[in-house]
Amino acid sequence: MSPRLVLVGWFAHAADLGAACEAGDLPACAAHGGQLIGAGRWPEAALVLAPACESGSGEACYNLASSYARGGGPNQDLVAAVGLFRLGCDAGFSVSCGDLGWMLDQGLGVPEDPAAARGFLVRGCDGGAETACRELATSLAAGRGGAVDLVGAAHRMAQGCALGDGKSCAMEGMAHQHGRGVKADEVVAFARFSRACALDYATGCTAAALVALPGARQDDVAVG
Repeated sequence: MSPRLVLVGWFAHAADLGAACEAGDLPACAAHGGQLIGAGRWPEAALVLAPACESGSGEACYNLASSYARGGGPNQDLVAAVGLFRLGCDAGFSVSCGDLGWMLDQGLGVPEDPAAARGFLVRGCDGGAETACRELATSLAAGRGGAVDLVGAAHRMAQGCALGDGKSCAMEGMAHQHGRGVKADEVVAFARFSRACALDYATGCTAAALVALPGARQDDVAVG
């Protein structure tokens, strides 16, 4: 397809979403705002997303928060991002819960609070946000914000993997390889590494190859 046709298609889709948003369709507002951000049209995006967020669209709050967190249009404002991620989470947008948990864990825009972070990561993961599952698994395995829980960590890795996060699959593979929170099982480890590879997480490809090689050292593979 020619660049001109792609551009025409973009404007047509944007116009459709814009019309739906003006008619009060909040998901359309969130999508339209995200589309405008992607096109570098930040002032227009903010005019679309801010009212939609105030009207209860968790996705709109999340899209606005992500822009403030990245500094992609407005100046970076982590405090504003945290507040908007919280609004998105309260509105039921699970990815927003996960990102809020990560910022609390890292102390970005707010004082570091790993214990509170765990709660938001749980909400994000249980709501289907794969990256929240991965970050929660990391928190549980490291004992951030509470006791070390390798069984719980392995469970959250499995959730993230099932949701399509390649790094979670590789982490779960390592857990099965070394018996961390689960019974050691190289067959399961190979399956998880292979899934990570299929999901374009390159470390999973390397790990799967090493499991398949007799006498290979799996410790040489770092999931990071």
